[in-house]
Amino acid sequence: MKKIIYSILLSSLSLSLPTACARLDLDPYDYASENNSFNNKQDAQMWVNGMYNGLRNINQGQQMYASDLQADFLNAAEGAMEKLPDMHRWSTFASSEQATASIWKERFLIIQDINTGIKGFSKIPEQDEIKGLTGELYLGRAYCYAYLVTHFCKPYNSTTANTDLGLPLLDTPTLKNFPPRSSVAETYDFILSDIQKAENLLANQIGTEGADTFNIDVAKALKARVLLYKNDWSQAYQVAKELINTNRYPLATSANNFKKIWTEDDNTENILQLYAAVNAGVYETSDNTNDIYLGESESFFFPGQIEANPNVLPTQDFIDLFTINDWRKDVFLKEVTIGFSSLYAVNKYPRNTQLELVDSYNYYYGHKAKLFRIAETYLIAAEAAYKNNDETNAKNYLNLLRAARGLSAVTTSGNNLFADIQNERNRELAFEDFRLYDLNRWGLPVKRGTPQDITAIRNNPTTDYSDLNIQTGSTFYHKIVWPIPVDDIDYEQGKWKQNSGW
Repeated sequence: MKKIIYSILLSSLSLSLPTACARLDLDPYDYASENNSFNNKQDAQMWVNGMYNGLRNINQGQQMYASDLQADFLNAAEGAMEKLPDMHRWSTFASSEQATASIWKERFLIIQDINTGIKGFSKIPEQDEIKGLTGELYLGRAYCYAYLVTHFCKPYNSTTANTDLGLPLLDTPTLKNFPPRSSVAETYDFILSDIQKAENLLANQIGTEGADTFNIDVAKALKARVLLYKNDWSQAYQVAKELINTNRYPLATSANNFKKIWTEDDNTENILQLYAAVNAGVYETSDNTNDIYLGESESFFFPGQIEANPNVLPTQDFIDLFTINDWRKDVFLKEVTIGFSSLYAVNKYPRNTQLELVDSYNYYYGHKAKLFRIAETYLIAAEAAYKNNDETNAKNYLNLLRAARGLSAVTTSGNNLFADIQNERNRELAFEDFRLYDLNRWGLPVKRGTPQDITAIRNNPTTDYSDLNIQTGSTFYHKIVWPIPVDDIDYEQGKWKQNSGW
């Protein structure tokens, strides 16, 4: 696989949160127009490289952290500076929240730039040679819209999808006269149409473990995810099964091999992990996701001693999901000393020593952003099979994944089997930006679990921290669907409706 040096041909986006207000009328990147920017294959490649740079930036730090912080597996640590406190507390989360506005803005900026590329690529003479690059743009657009629909729209419900508010669907570079919000059904149709276009254009670009660019396997991975979210159980299962059966992404065969996926960004199980490198003065990597969760540094008073200063701590309920035999426990969690207590902190994004400039005083948690892992595909196959009344195959795919994590097979059925599938997803995909939407689409309350140590977390008021209990249909549950940024609502002067309850 070629290693792409993501040249910042386009003006850099600042994606740390919070940022300036969200506005769709902002120029896509430099507003380099299709009339003067696309003359040959090299121009197309550079444009696609810029897309990957944007995708890497939105899969890091607080961009990854926001939804999991709002969900139920984390407590805010006492004495730490709170990150995105209003989202964690729920009661003070408002439509003016800059974190969600920034997430909305950054993805639409990428979409705007993709649209400029799709239009401009048509002017390049070497159409056969850039076919795959065009497919990558379509898949990038589908990826961004798939994220936005799961965070800013209601879950897909076949009885209401034609009337539930979807997203403004942009398929051309647009700086004014934006379309109104579509329906959820129209949004999903748009996403699946983009995926189909990508599949056609990428048909000859077979995936490999650790690929750092879009290919036909990535298209299938996204398609399986979107079909699951659309409640198209039969098709989701078939696509997931097809991808698994390529045998190009075998599950890790030992605890050590599994650990390397995270500590060394090993290619194993990765359908797509974006390029990152630090060499010869070139610095291209995702920023400090684990700094939010763990925050290790050398002690000022005791040189050589490493101290943890986490902003959040996983709940005891989350820790209890893991048995002693589960390989993931020692990889995703790390025992640290907080005050006089030994507690678990999140360690899912540890420092890859190959992605740091120097062995510095402060730990730098550089890592490759993992957009698609085959483990998720096994979980999609298991859930889709169960929902399609095929418990045999549901248990088959669930147990294949469990065996690859050091666990015995489950023999449950009915509701208990579905609970096992849910809990496996909770373990495997923890802190990868899935949990909040899973709660929403499953129709579950957001109940923050028992803290490891009540004295180690913020607890005033308890209803915002340790005793959070947002039941479906309650006063605050609408906040599980994020608000459209108020600046965009105001700019559209009534053309766009705000999500219910905001």
